[in-house]
Amino acid sequence: MDTIRLPFEISGLYAGCAKIEGIALSSPELLTLEYRVSDTIIGAWSGEICTRKIAWTDIERAECGFGIFSPWLLLSARTLTAFDKLPSSTPGQLRLRIPWKHRLQLRALTSEINLLLSYNEADRYRQRLPGGAI
Repeated sequence: MDTIRLPFEISGLYAGCAKIEGIALSSPELLTLEYRVSDTIIGAWSGEICTRKIAWTDIERAECGFGIFSPWLLLSARTLTAFDKLPSSTPGQLRLRIPWKHRLQLRALTSEINLLLSYNEADRYRQRLPGGAI
C-alpha cells in the first residue's frame, strides 16, 4: 500500500459553529488523522493540531461516495473506541467530507483500504485452519 494523503473536513460541530479540517494519511500499518478544530463564524479561532492513529485491525470497511456538494469517505469500525475522540452522528462510523478535486485519490484510498482489510481477513482465516497457513 502506498502512502496516500487526503484532506478532509467534518462540519456541523457545536451547532454549526465549528468544523474539523485535517489530512488522512494511510500507511501499511495504520490510518493517521491529523486535524484541527476551528470556528466557522469569523474564522479567528482554531485549536491545536491533534493526531489520531487508527490501526487497520480496528476498521471493518470503507465506503466512498460522491454527494451533491462534495465526495465523502465513510469508515466503519469494529469497536466503538476506534473513533472515540472524533465527532460522529453514528457510533462506530466516521464520515469525512473530501474536497472535490481529491475525488480520484478518494476512490484509490477506499480501494486500498478494502483490499488491505480483505488480505488481513484472509490471513486471520488461514491461521484458524488446522495446520496453520496454507
